[in-house]
Amino acid sequence: MKAELAQLIALQNADTNIRRLQAEIESIPKRRAEIEREFDQRAFEIRAFEELRDNARNERARLETEIFEQKQRAERADRNLMAAKKPDEYTAAIREADAARKQISAFETQVLEQMEIADKAEKDLTERAPEVEKARRRHESAFPGFRRTSADATAANHDGDRGTGALD
Repeated sequence: MKAELAQLIALQNADTNIRRLQAEIESIPKRRAEIEREFDQRAFEIRAFEELRDNARNERARLETEIFEQKQRAERADRNLMAAKKPDEYTAAIREADAARKQISAFETQVLEQMEIADKAEKDLTERAPEVEKARRRHESAFPGFRRTSADATAANHDGDRGTGALD
């Protein structure tokens, strides 16, 4: 009688463990989806900062090319100014040189703005690096845990099967 009671208690404990593990197994897809969603959100935010930084750098390079071209235009206008023999040629050369210099000034302002955008994005990326690393580690460590939980439930299920066989 005592042996049967001990077996029943062991069976009840095994059954309780099986139910707990089955509940954990059933919650795994939801927990996994939550972790993946959080990880994807962080990754999306990081990609947005990287894209912002890269776009600012590309725009800066484009603007610097424009500045170079406008400087050449201003130099050509200055040469035309020196070679001007008529008042109309002189006036046109002055206008062209002034327009090129105004354009250069506007492009230089835009370059500074792009540099600020790129620096801010880089700063945000640097600040978020520890957070990203933590999320990555959590993501990597969580999924093996899900597999381990499934393996534990399967093993407990087999142990429970063995326990019921002893009562027969």
